[in-house]
Amino acid sequence: MAGLSFRVSVHLFLRDGAKILLLKRILSRYEEGNYNVIAGQIEGREDAQAATIREAKSQLDITISRDDLTVVQMMQRRTKTDDHLDYFLLCDRWSGKVQNIETYRCAELLWADMDSLPENTDEYVREAIENYKSSKAFTTFRVH
Repeated sequence: MAGLSFRVSVHLFLRDGAKILLLKRILSRYEEGNYNVIAGQIEGREDAQAATIREAKSQLDITISRDDLTVVQMMQRRTKTDDHLDYFLLCDRWSGKVQNIETYRCAELLWADMDSLPENTDEYVREAIENYKSSKAFTTFRVH
């Protein structure tokens, strides 16, 4: 019996008070035109914090300390073709000015109120934010 393999990703909940930073995807094969959070796959032997720090630097040009990252949720996300294990990490302190470095993938950055997310926010990200707000640490999400 073959073992189940997962794509392992990190997602950054960059928070400023009640607002969370969202990005609008462009030129993407997945959820084009929808809002998501800063995210990326874990590479090599990275841990979740190292991957999040790398993604924040490459996508926003900000520096985050490991001590300022907290894992607030894990999600097993099942799509029609893949299984994902997603880590969601919270950060509310960083250095540098938040800016859109990957303009070829991101149409805009938006500081959105967590209680009033844009209608076109990715479903699993919306659920992850709701779970964070209710302190739910793990969930399974099935993409239809």
